[in-house]
Amino acid sequence: MTEMRTPSPEAYATLGVQPEDDFATIRRAWRKLVRAHHPDVSDADPDTATKTLTKLNEAYDMMRWHHPDKAPEVRRIEQAASRARREALQARRILANALRQAAARAAEARTASKAAAQASKTTRPAASAQVIATRPHSLTPAQRRFAAARKAMSNQQGRTLRCA
Repeated sequence: MTEMRTPSPEAYATLGVQPEDDFATIRRAWRKLVRAHHPDVSDADPDTATKTLTKLNEAYDMMRWHHPDKAPEVRRIEQAASRARREALQARRILANALRQAAARAAEARTASKAAAQASKTTRPAASAQVIATRPHSLTPAQRRFAAARKAMSNQQGRTLRCA
């Protein structure tokens, strides 16, 4: 079991917060000061910056232990956010996979449609010629008129067209 520490007035002064402030305010103040006094970004002497950072971290640790009810709440929120991020990533992966599969099925359908169209083009003229040859009554009236005109123009009926 961890020990409870009561924060000293110096800890509040170090972080620049009041005892009445909530944990979120204390945490924001601590993060702001850590960013400003970190040895990697501070213009001060590295030893001085390290000592200042140590004081800030000790003061924050006292505050964190002083607000034990806030730590589990923060942890719960962070876990929920992490879970939501994982679920969103999983949903994006599932959606991307479904889109890839749909695109593949559409490409297969287009290929099959083109193959069927090509096959019907090659078989249709022979079949229709065969039907026309075996069943002349299956022609439409327009086709019959066209066939009669073609025969007349090719002199197959023996008629001669004369111009006046």
